[in-house]
Amino acid sequence: MPHGGGRPAAIPPWAQAQLKARLAEPRGFASDGEIVTWLASACGIWVEDWVVYDLVRHHCKASLKTSRPTHRQLKSEAIAAYRRVLDAFPGNPGAHYNLGLALW
Repeated sequence: MPHGGGRPAAIPPWAQAQLKARLAEPRGFASDGEIVTWLASACGIWVEDWVVYDLVRHHCKASLKTSRPTHRQLKSEAIAAYRRVLDAFPGNPGAHYNLGLALW
């Protein structure tokens, strides 16, 4: 006897497919609130933030495409040097710790 599976999903499978396709795009979404707004406008589905969070993080295994702020005093040359050092030690990620690189 097949099992019913409990309560139906708050976001139907067809809307989940559209959301997964949109998450795969380079631009993606910046926040859960942006996804809630997109679901309401594009799909006509109103859900709470925690529903979107659970679906995106746990079921879709996706992350939001938001860049993190950088400090204004961070030296771009030092970052480039740090990346070169990391590329020089691909098998040992901890080998660069005592090389004396200052990123600020």
